[in-house]
Order: sequence, then structure tokens, then C-alpha cells
Amino acid sequence: MMRNLLTGIVAIALAGVLVALGRTVFQGPLLSEGLRVRPAAAFPKLSGPAGKSSLREPKPAALDDYAGGSSSRLAVLLSAPDSQWLALAQGLQTIGVPFVVTDDWRRAVQHRMVLVYPTVSTRTLKPAAIQGLSQFTRRGGTLVGVNPQDGLNALFGFVEAKPSRNQTVRFSAEYARRLRFVGETESRIMLGEPDQAPALSRPSLLGASYSAIASYEDGTTAITERTIERGRAVGLGFDVGLYLSTSYAGRWVGRRSRGAFEPSVDVVLRFLRALYRTAGEHVVLGTVPDGKGLATLVTHEVDSARSIQDSLALARWEREQGIAATYFINTHYVRDAAADDFFNSNALPKLKQLAQSGAELGSNTVAKTPRFAELPRGTGAERYPLYQPFVRTNKDALPAGATLLGELRVSKYLLERLVVDTDVVSFGLAPLAALSPVLPQALSATGFRFSSSTIANRALSHLPLPVTAPPLAAEAEVFEFPVTLGDDSEQPLRLSEALALAQQLRRYGGTYVLRIPIDQRTFEQGFTTGVREFAWFGTVGEFGRWWSARNQVQVDVESTPTGAAVQLAAPAKLRALTLLVPRAWALEPTAAAEQHGIQIVLKELAGRVTLRFTRESAAPRIPRAPSGETGPTAAPDRRDSQAVPARPGRAPALPGRTTRTRRAVV
Repeated sequence: MMRNLLTGIVAIALAGVLVALGRTVFQGPLLSEGLRVRPAAAFPKLSGPAGKSSLREPKPAALDDYAGGSSSRLAVLLSAPDSQWLALAQGLQTIGVPFVVTDDWRRAVQHRMVLVYPTVSTRTLKPAAIQGLSQFTRRGGTLVGVNPQDGLNALFGFVEAKPSRNQTVRFSAEYARRLRFVGETESRIMLGEPDQAPALSRPSLLGASYSAIASYEDGTTAITERTIERGRAVGLGFDVGLYLSTSYAGRWVGRRSRGAFEPSVDVVLRFLRALYRTAGEHVVLGTVPDGKGLATLVTHEVDSARSIQDSLALARWEREQGIAATYFINTHYVRDAAADDFFNSNALPKLKQLAQSGAELGSNTVAKTPRFAELPRGTGAERYPLYQPFVRTNKDALPAGATLLGELRVSKYLLERLVVDTDVVSFGLAPLAALSPVLPQALSATGFRFSSSTIANRALSHLPLPVTAPPLAAEAEVFEFPVTLGDDSEQPLRLSEALALAQQLRRYGGTYVLRIPIDQRTFEQGFTTGVREFAWFGTVGEFGRWWSARNQVQVDVESTPTGAAVQLAAPAKLRALTLLVPRAWALEPTAAAEQHGIQIVLKELAGRVTLRFTRESAAPRIPRAPSGETGPTAAPDRRDSQAVPARPGRAPALPGRTTRTRRAVV
């Protein structure tokens, strides 16, 4: 009897093991002291992607790539090649200022505005260059010197420069008014946090009370502006290129969460644009399609079976409202402690229906871990179904087997093979406080072009970021569109605050990226209704392609007997490009563009196009070389955002008028 009892017990135990193994095969992994049994593939006939994704060495920036252009552009005079001049160039591209980069001071002074970078001193410039720049200002040019030092104190209006550990630059109330910077956050530049070690080396420009336009928190001068006969000299007490590079490389100093307003990087760029537009009759590129005030990107995360189902009704409503949104799809096909295996054959028909509704589908990785920045790089050969990132117990734990390249290439492959019939080019995560330093290269290696995975207030910018990988002297791999507002435990969505922030961003053509939960249609309806009059709506991919083409547009201005000719060159076709021109200019009749105040909206631009303008008789001609005429005060566009400060002794420019709503695509 005892033998029969033992036999029965063994049989029952063995049956239990077999049942557990069966559940593992069909439902998910079985874990016992580290033992893992992999589940069956959700799509057994699928295997890929083939090949290997290899991270390419970043393309070094070449000075010759930025040397072409006429004297109507801003001239960046490079005093030392070993500097962050590329970040400065990328910032000028972002804010729409045409420029050239040169190490020849003789060429630089043929322009109306010269920015000397990374330092202007007798140690980096020869005596002939110093003398030439001094004469340039007296003839009516605008000279901007970064980190002005020995021998040039009088030129920029200070006595001496001493090292500083200050973290904040604040414009004077009068100068902020001239710049039309409104409120506390637009009137200052946050270089770091008070309790942090200084991120940048910077001098205080002492003894500059009469020429100071911005000061550090201890009262010492940070920026000077001095009128010199017919021109002006502006001294910047911090390395603007290095400052921009910290944002473009993801080394941010901001701490505030989504929904606040930290625009310090944008303040720097708007300041440089204002200087350029008041240095002569200059033309700059707008930052939003179709002359609108705000580029609005509505995005959602789809990371459960419930959200897949609910997204269909939301997408139908968005289509009825004329809104194309981006849905970042999490392709979680392994059941673990973090989530169910909701990306399966049952989900595919719904996801295909979502794609056919007009929405863009982007990648939200496979594992969707909050510790994404900690993932190892991987081999680049990861493929489905062998790639199975797995969370054992804690959903916040680092997934076992997950890699950076695996998360990117496998999720993209599954969406392209099973759901959409186009390339997946947009990538988005729940916004992270930090990114992997090789993420730009990894995104590029796996075929992504655009990302929305950061927080705008941590990047200190509400404009697209040309994200670069180390070394920082390399060309940008992808464009990052930081998330402006999204639902989180720290700050839930509040419509009134969201609309107030939209009003702030529209003033300078900002980008508003919303990460809205699928079940928050009421909020989305209230927001889109509140901004529709002045906002452009598009997907991440749509705006990304437009922005990429816009960043390649070259702008040159030539004087004519009755006005000016604006020559545009666009390597990639795009629609609804906006130009900001001087207020005294009137566009001659053309089918290529329309004028609305100081805004010119081109219907379509491809290749080379010339726009001709007549000028009011009271306005002076554009000189071929600096002559002492500073030109009229450039006018802002219909948004306060594009406003420029009046030159000393002149009345500030007035805002223009409003145009209609219209979407634009590349």
C-alpha cells in the first residue's frame, strides 16, 4: 500500500510540473530560481529583421559645408576651430537665421553682422583683425563678441573680465521690453541650477554699468551692448555654443517637469535673431508651417490591449476634427511582470485600422522600460522571435535580455511587417530625464529619423532639437521634438494651464508636443479648440519631414534699384514655408507665394526660387557692404513671438496681423 501511495504522490507531482510547463509554453515564462522557459512566438512564421544594424561613426562637421552664401547673411568668424561652433550653427538654423562660417576676418566684415566665436581677444585674433572689426562697427556693422577678453574691453564697454560661478543671466527690464520678452522665464537664461557646479566657464564683465543689458545674479555684467558711431558692439560673457551643445547632446540643466515653461535655450536663440534682424534689412525663416504661431503635435502611447481598442474611437474623432495624431505603439509580445503579451494576432486588425484612419504609427519599443537609458547597446543582430526582453518580478526592473538596438530594430520591424505599409520613422517613449549617449546613432542605424522622448523643460527648449552624439562636433543624426505637456503623477493635465502655455509658445513660433493618454479626449477636445485659430497640426513624421527640409533652405538677399530680391534654394521640396521680411517690403505679384504683413508664405518650394520686393520710398537701400546705414527697425510678424527690439533711440516695432488656419505637408 505504501508503494502505491508513493507512486500516486509522484504521479501527481509530475502532472503538476507538466501543467506548469504547458502554461509556460502557451501563456508565458516559468521562473524558478532563475530558470526561464521561453514562450511560443506570437507570430510563428515571422523572423527578422535580417542583417545587422551597425552604429556608424558620426560625420564630422566641415567648415566648408557652412562657408557658402552672400554678404546678406550673418557671418560667424571662427577664432578657434576647437570649439562648439557646430552647435552655434545648428542653433542659428533652428531659429531661421541665414549664416556663413569663416575664419577669414576680411570676408566676415563684408557682412552686416559678425559674431566672433568662441572668444574675441588679442590671443585669438591678429592685430589687423582687431582693427578691422573695430572699423567695421564704426561703419555701421553689428559686432557680437563671445567671451571678450584682453585688449578689447573698451570696444565692448567693460573694464575687465573675471571668472564667474554664476548660474543665471537676467536681461534688464528695459531691454527685455525691447525684445518683447514677457515674464520671468523669458527674461532670464538659466545656465545651471544654484546647487550644481557651474556647467560652463564664464567671465563677469566688470565695470560695465553704462553698457550692461543683462547681469548675473550677483549683479555683475553678463551681456553688454555699446553704440559705436554708426554701429554697435555686443559682448556675451558665456560660451553660447557650449551652452547650446549641452541641450543638443542631452546634458540638460533644467529640472522642472512637463507643463511648466523653461525656454532658456530659446531665449538665447531669439536674442541672436533679434540682433540679426535689427542689423539691417534681413530675412529669416519661420519656425511653423503656413505662417501659423504654434506647431502642435498630438501624440499618444498605446501600451495595452485596452488602449489599442480605445485608440480606434479617438482616431476617428481626430480625423473628423482634421487632426492627424501620432500613436506610439508598444510591441510587447512577451508576458512578464511588466505587462501582458498584448501585441498579438488579435491586436493586428485593430492596429491596421488605426493606421488606415490617417494616424501615424511610431515605435514605443518592445519592453517599454523606464530604465531605457541604462540598456546595453547590444549586437545589432537582435531579431524576432529570439529577442525576448523579460521583467522577472518588479515592473520597474531592467528587463533581462533587453538591448538598445534590440528595442529599436525589433519594434520597428514588427510594425512594418505586420501593421503599416510605410516606413516607421518616428520613435517615442514616456519622456525621459536623460537619454543614452548613443541613442541618436542607434536611431539612425535602425532607420528612425525623428524622436519624441525628452521633456522640453529639461532641455530648456520648446523648439526642435538637432540631437547629436559624441563627439559634439558631429552632424545631427536625428531631430528630437521634446514633450511639452503630458499626464504624469507629478502634474496631471490641466486645460487652463495648457492653453496659457500655448499662448506663451505662439509668441515665438514654438513647438507644442502633447502626450495625451487615450482616455483623455475631453482634454484634447478643449485644447485643440482653444488653439485652432493660431495652431498648425500635424504628426511627428509630417512635421519632422517639413522641419528637415526647412533646415536645408538657403536664403540670400540682393539689393535692387527699387527694393530687394530674395533668392531661395531648397534641396528638398516642402510646402508652406514661412519667411519673415522687413515691414517696408511689398511682395511683387507671384503665384509662388502670398504676403500677410511681414510674413511670406510659399505654397511650394523646390530648387531655386527668387522673390522680388519693392520698398517704400522712405526706406534706404540695402548696401552691398557695410556703409554706416543700419536700416530701419525690422518689424515683427503677426505674433509677438517674432518681434525684434528697436535699436536705441527708435520706437519698438508693432505686431502684424493674423492669417487663416491651414495645414501644410512636405
